Amino acid sequence: MKSRSFAKRLSSGMLILFAIMGMAPCQADPAAAVERAGGLEIKELFDKTCIPSMDVAADGALLAFADSGKRLRRSEDGGNSWSEAQQLGEEAGGNVVVDRNTGDVLMVSPGKGLLYRSGDHGKTWKKESIVI
Repeated sequence: MKSRSFAKRLSSGMLILFAIMGMAPCQADPAAAVERAGGLEIKELFDKTCIPSMDVAADGALLAFADSGKRLRRSEDGGNSWSEAQQLGEEAGGNVVVDRNTGDVLMVSPGKGLLYRSGDHGKTWKKESIVI
């Protein structure tokens, strides 16, 4: 009895640790995309993407990026529900930065000389060239 209880606590603790570290385990079946452990809900946001890059927009919206920033899903309710995945662009990709002064969300791809900018917390995006 004690070993089963310990195993259950250990697996719950590992899922919580994975969630904190952004390493939620992948699901082979997208239909089975939700796991519950100790009240923590882990959702698979993108098919075949285990560890999306995440940030928080200035308005509090959660932003989850996949495929090196080419796809995005947004949540405006703390992760309870998510928008459909949107494609930012074939050339999109790079590092995401939220400018805390302007509220703009920036996806910087210096190797390509491109910047994708959202002035509305990740709802719409505009491609810009980086000139140095």
